[in-house]
Amino acid sequence: MELLRTERTEYAEYDAPAEYDEYDGPYDRTAPAELARSPLAGPDLLLRIKGFARSRLADPDLKPGMLARHHHISLRHLQKLFRDHGQSPAGWIRDERLRRSRAELRDPRLDHLSVAVIGDRSGLYGASHFSRLFRKYYGVAPGEYRRHRPGIRIAA
Repeated sequence: MELLRTERTEYAEYDAPAEYDEYDGPYDRTAPAELARSPLAGPDLLLRIKGFARSRLADPDLKPGMLARHHHISLRHLQKLFRDHGQSPAGWIRDERLRRSRAELRDPRLDHLSVAVIGDRSGLYGASHFSRLFRKYYGVAPGEYRRHRPGIRIAA
């Protein structure tokens, strides 16, 4: 029994080399698992997770498992954080990608980009996949949305 306790202690003190963290370089000591699981960290942790995800929406590997690993929490804990706000991690990622693509389609400064490229920039790869998903959620194809976009003013 004492041997197991010693092994766990040694494992808990193990510092992972930088190359083991495939997303952000060196091991992040600012968000240890104990802090992430604190009941007080819920809203703040969710904001950090969403900010991290928004900065990587174009990454095809952005999935709930990647978010959980990066923030040193279990996938189940991540799902609970989102469920407490009436969402799922995968659904939230999809919705954010759609919101970003819709905003880019409205932006006249991006008219030189094809609809497929805008989908790619938002992490919705494949023109037909992007078009189907966009039409399902907004009721109109992305190209048509762009042609009839709501008038917005953008300061130069």
